[in-house]
Amino acid sequence: MFAEREFRTVRFTFMGLFFLLCAASLGDVALAQDSANAKIIEGAKKEGKMVFYTSLNIEDSNGLLRKFEEKYPFIKTELNRLTADRLLIRFQCEARAKSYGADVMVNGGARTHITKKDGLLMKYVSPETKFYPVGFKDPDGYWTDTYLNAHILVYNTRMMAAKDVPRSHEDLLQPQWNGKIVMVSKAYEWFLKLLKIWGEEKGMAYFKRLAQQNPGFRIGSSQIADLVAAGENPIGINTYSTTIEDLKAKGAPLEWVPLDPVVAILHPIAITAQAPHPNAARLFVDYVLSKEGMTVLRGFKRIPSRPDVEPMVPRLTKGIKFYASEPELAEEFDKYARTFQNLFEVR
Repeated sequence: MFAEREFRTVRFTFMGLFFLLCAASLGDVALAQDSANAKIIEGAKKEGKMVFYTSLNIEDSNGLLRKFEEKYPFIKTELNRLTADRLLIRFQCEARAKSYGADVMVNGGARTHITKKDGLLMKYVSPETKFYPVGFKDPDGYWTDTYLNAHILVYNTRMMAAKDVPRSHEDLLQPQWNGKIVMVSKAYEWFLKLLKIWGEEKGMAYFKRLAQQNPGFRIGSSQIADLVAAGENPIGINTYSTTIEDLKAKGAPLEWVPLDPVVAILHPIAITAQAPHPNAARLFVDYVLSKEGMTVLRGFKRIPSRPDVEPMVPRLTKGIKFYASEPELAEEFDKYARTFQNLFEVR
């Protein structure tokens, strides 16, 4: 009896010590994080400025910067908004001229990879990065994703009953859809990601059959949505679910279907390698990736890449498995762009 009681006492003492050590360790981590954050804030106060380069639209960009300035009034922000390709070119030209203006950049995933490969990004793993799943953050620590665009099928509700709508990629190959589909003429990232998921042989066999359906083509995903809304085509692919939800709210006769696998296009945030205001840049990245920052993005009707922040329309993510298009696929874009163009006879 005594030996058993003595053993229990030793065991409880050991367990108590274990939990105390764990608590102390966690406390040390928290203190270290607080200390690091305090240094960043102090440095950002001295810098007093942060320059944001992005392909995000002007209204959303200004809204995000305004909220950041409200939280950190000692930092004045500056915006340089360009289309994705023009932003990449501008950034590369400035780097060659050694004229470093940008602190933080948000652009498409493929273009972010190009800037990383060129050595133009700074490694920074935000404390918020741990809340993001694999595939939505750079394994080397150079970027974390902010929001995603999901490729879906859109249809005109006045032209089609829900029961007749294609529910899979294979359904698009049915004879009744010949000449009825409209898609994006440069959907290279979507095309390449599906080939990676399905495998080259199976994927190319599918796309050859899709090409035989004689789809129509337009330049951008928004044009696809507009054409389907106008009734020029009953269904479209390569448009985004957030675009359709926005048009639906304005009365457009549209609905959408996620065709598994659903390809998600990323928009990473990263600090530039020669950031003039590195502390303010870190503070901005932390803010954008935080639950508070993601809630601001959510308010712009976007799909936050942070899983614990649900989009304003829950259906945009509910029950959907997203296949993130890896930014490094940019390495193969030229080859597969030509394959896509030849396959669909489109330039």
